[in-house]
Amino acid sequence: MIMKNSQAEKIYEKLLLLQVNDDFMIDALALRKKCKDLSEIFYVDGEDILFSYDDTPEFENDLKELMDKYNLPNIFHFPLKTFIVNSFLLKPEYYSEIAPRLIPAIEEPIFYTSEETGEDAVHFPKNWGDEQFVAIEIFPETTINDISSNWDKIAEKRDFLYGIKRDKSERFVKSKNIERDLLIYKLRKEGKKYSEIKDIINGDIRFIDKKIEYQEVSKIIKRLKTKAEKKVPPKKS
Repeated sequence: MIMKNSQAEKIYEKLLLLQVNDDFMIDALALRKKCKDLSEIFYVDGEDILFSYDDTPEFENDLKELMDKYNLPNIFHFPLKTFIVNSFLLKPEYYSEIAPRLIPAIEEPIFYTSEETGEDAVHFPKNWGDEQFVAIEIFPETTINDISSNWDKIAEKRDFLYGIKRDKSERFVKSKNIERDLLIYKLRKEGKKYSEIKDIINGDIRFIDKKIEYQEVSKIIKRLKTKAEKKVPPKKS
């Protein structure tokens, strides 16, 4: 089952906004070119064998360096890899490799005194020590109220696991026009006039209820850049 959640939407929007960051796009396109140049088809024993650079440890190192440079936690790995290799971003609902890790958990090691030996001991949850992911155990009597009433504690442990630091006073509000605004930004970088951009946007069926006037184009671009500066993770020095 694929989970629909605001966390996946936040990841998607942050990666969209990263495309407004020229430094990030230079690095991302360089890695994309590397994938293309270093992937090759070999003829082995009568068969064509594809060697894909993005399946190698070297690519994973390159991807990790890119994530570290822009301070992106591990949860960005799958959607960022898709963007690098396939040249597009999957919608949040298709983050099937992320969704299971967004199911919250509060299970921790249990410390106790052994009745047999009288010594201190510890019980580890199943698979403790393997690759950690977020999960929650549901009992027959568990209700939605049980989850919602404990959500702050669950979310805190989820953020700790993924190394996410957030301003608790800042509430995530999904942008309704980000895809339209990014297209406006892209068209302007391509040299299109404001009137041309207006006609393209208003003629796109995706934005049938988000039509614009040409005077709005510069305001939208300025607003998008301001938002990107605030939301895009700063590069690590």
